[in-house]
Amino acid sequence: MNFLGSTLNGVLMEKGLSTRILMIAGNVINVLSFSFLGPIPIGEGVHPVFWMALFGLVLNGLAAAVMYTAGFADPVQVAKVHGFPSDETTNGLIASATMVAVTMGAFLGPLAGGYLLQHFGMHWGVLVIVGTNAVSMLFMFLLIFLDKRQKVTLPKPLADEEDSLLKKPEARRRRLTTSMSMSRPYTQQYL
Repeated sequence: MNFLGSTLNGVLMEKGLSTRILMIAGNVINVLSFSFLGPIPIGEGVHPVFWMALFGLVLNGLAAAVMYTAGFADPVQVAKVHGFPSDETTNGLIASATMVAVTMGAFLGPLAGGYLLQHFGMHWGVLVIVGTNAVSMLFMFLLIFLDKRQKVTLPKPLADEEDSLLKKPEARRRRLTTSMSMSRPYTQQYL
C-alpha cells in the first residue's frame, strides 16, 4: 500500500497540492485506520473482526505513505523559502532529520504502546494514537494559517525543475545526463 500511496501522493504534489494539506489528509486517514483497528472506545460492544482489521491496515499503509512522502517534501520546500541551497547537503540534512524522527518513533512507539496496552487496554491506547494525530493536524492547520498570515508561498516540490519530470521524459533524460557529467572525477569532487 505504501507504493500506491507514495505514487498517488507524488502525482498530487506534482499537480500543485500543498504538502501540508496532504499531511492533514494522511492524519485523517490514519485516524480512520485506527478506528477500524482499535476500535476506539466510542462504540461499546464493537469488537474488531477480520475485515475491520484488514481494512484498517490498508488505510494505515496509505496514511503512512502519504505522511512520509509529504513529511519529507515539506521541509525541502521550507528550506528553499528560507534561502538554503537546493543541493545534496541540504537534502541530506533534511533526510537525516526525517529519518531520525522516524527511527525514534519506531523505537519509542512499541515501548509506549506496550505501556498503554498493559495499563489502559487496547481501546484507550488506540485513542492516544488518535489524539497524537489530532495534535499533528492542529499543528499543520497552524502552519497553514501562519503562512497565509505572513503571505509565505511555498514553492511546488518540482518548481526548480525547468520541465515537469512526469510529463516530459526528455527533461528527465537531460537532468540525468547533466548530473552524470561532472567537471572533476567523483572521488576528487567530494574530498
